[in-house]
Amino acid sequence: MTRPTGQSKSACWTLGALAAELEAVVTGYEGAYVALERAAEEHRDALRRGDTSGAAQAAGAEGPALLRIGELDRRRDALINAAAESIPGLKGRGQITLGAIAASLPGAGSDLAARAAGLRALVARTSGLLGSLERASRSLATHFEGVLRQVSMRVSHSGTYGRRGFAEPGPAVVSGLDLRS
Repeated sequence: MTRPTGQSKSACWTLGALAAELEAVVTGYEGAYVALERAAEEHRDALRRGDTSGAAQAAGAEGPALLRIGELDRRRDALINAAAESIPGLKGRGQITLGAIAASLPGAGSDLAARAAGLRALVARTSGLLGSLERASRSLATHFEGVLRQVSMRVSHSGTYGRRGFAEPGPAVVSGLDLRS
């Protein structure tokens, strides 16, 4: 990534450096979100099959993609700050997006703007998939909790478990012992 070499942190980036960093960030996001989407689809399919080891493996594959997205978010924030200082008129437009930066760049900006729009659609699709995966996982967890309560209620010959399927406190026992004698 090409940054200005001056001492000041607020020095402006060149348009070429902004375009190169934007290209790198968009490419990184595309790769990370495709990997996250693939892992989430495998996770969903494993849940449908009842494959717990496959679900765990797919969930583990989601972690590196999420870490990469976090790194890219930090790079995007730095890019947005640099673009706000380097591109006249960008600061007053409200929220600065990658698409807005790309549209402000001459030359390859239109290609980057189209890729940024495609990235936005990919993020929305992946977010929806992860949301449905979360709801399905929560539903399964609730179901299995109910099954376990029913089983423990049936196998409790000693009466340890109450009607709701888990150990309930009994009545308080009050006793005392006189140690004075």
